[in-house]
Amino acid sequence: MHPTGGLNNRDLKNFQPRIGVALHPRSKWVFRGGFGINTVDLRWKNALGQFDEYQVLNVQQGAPGDPTVLFRLSQGPSPVLYNVLANGSAPYVGTNYGSRNVTWMDPNLHPGYVMNWNTTIEYQMSAKHLLKLFYQGSAGVGLGESWNINAFPTSFGEGNPALQQAAFAATQNYLPYPQFGSINFLSNTGHSTYHAATVQFQKLYSHGLVLNTFYTFSKAIDDCDSDYGVCTEWNQCRIAI
Repeated sequence: MHPTGGLNNRDLKNFQPRIGVALHPRSKWVFRGGFGINTVDLRWKNALGQFDEYQVLNVQQGAPGDPTVLFRLSQGPSPVLYNVLANGSAPYVGTNYGSRNVTWMDPNLHPGYVMNWNTTIEYQMSAKHLLKLFYQGSAGVGLGESWNINAFPTSFGEGNPALQQAAFAATQNYLPYPQFGSINFLSNTGHSTYHAATVQFQKLYSHGLVLNTFYTFSKAIDDCDSDYGVCTEWNQCRIAI
C-alpha cells in the first residue's frame, strides 16, 4: 500500500518542567532536591528509512577474470533502465528475499523523554570538614528502539518437531513475512533506569592538605544501549505473531 498522506503523525505534546528546592532548616544542615524532564530528540539516520522501495542500487562490474575496462570516465557507465510502476515504486528484482531488508516506523512515533531527580543532604562537621549524601535517579520512557519483527518467536513450533525441522531446512518460507528479510520496526518501546547513592567527604585546605573523597553505589538497567538500537531478544521486545 502507498498512502497519499504523511507516513507519521506530528507530536506537539512535549512537556519539559524543572523544579528545584533548597532548605536550611538547622545550623550546619542543608537539604537540596530537584526534578526535571528532558525530551530526547529524534535522530534520523541518513539511510532513507521507510522508503526502501523507492531507492535503487545498481552495480556494474566486469565478468570474473575479464581485464577489459568496464567504461571510460568520459563516456560514463552504461544506461540503466528501471521498471518504475505507476505509483512511483519499483518491484523487487531477484529471488533472494532474505537479503531484502527494510525499515518500518511506527506512525505514532514521537520523542521519548527522560526524568531526572536528585536529593542531597549536607552536614558541616566542622569549619574545615563537610559530609554529603547524594541520591540520583533517572528513567527513560518511550525511548526510540527497533527490532526485527520478521523473526521466529522463541516458542515457534513448540511441541511439533516436524514443523521445527521443516522451518530449519527452509527458514525463509516460514517467516511471518516470507517476502522480506529483516523488518526493523522502530517505535517508542525503549526504557532505562538508573539509581545511584553517593557518600562524599571534603576537607578544605588546611595545614597544606586538601581532601575530597567519595564512594558511589549505582545500578543501571536498560533494553536499548544506543539511539534506535536493534533489540535482538524476541521475548524482551514483547512481540507476538
